Amino acid sequence: LALQTTVRFYYLDSFVVPLSFHSLAYALRHAARSKVAMYERLSSFSVHHCSCFLDSDRAIVHANITALMQATHGMGSGTSEEEALACFDSLVREEMPKAMASSFGRFNIPFKHVLALSFLAGVPRLLDIVCGFPSGL
Repeated sequence: LALQTTVRFYYLDSFVVPLSFHSLAYALRHAARSKVAMYERLSSFSVHHCSCFLDSDRAIVHANITALMQATHGMGSGTSEEEALACFDSLVREEMPKAMASSFGRFNIPFKHVLALSFLAGVPRLLDIVCGFPSGL
């Protein structure tokens, strides 16, 4: 009986562990592709291509960005809205990738995924040990 239990969980172990590592590889690949796509979107950022919930808000957003750029980047009050928006676009293209890279750190896979995959990788071994106790293994 003990041998049958061990063999049964050995087969379970041989299916679940590779499946967990495959899932981890898939999650890491998806995260890496998402990160690359995000950096590509940032490299071509333009405030003119951003979407607003209401199109009537676009003028307000552009005016606020112009005021921000005039106040924080030494642009005079006579700076046109187009110049301020172009400066904002270049600021986002240059600074946001650096800020996002430092906030992500080295890995950007969510902790809940790492925890789930670690659990799946360890469960068959744990079941093998627990089921072996009654048999004296």
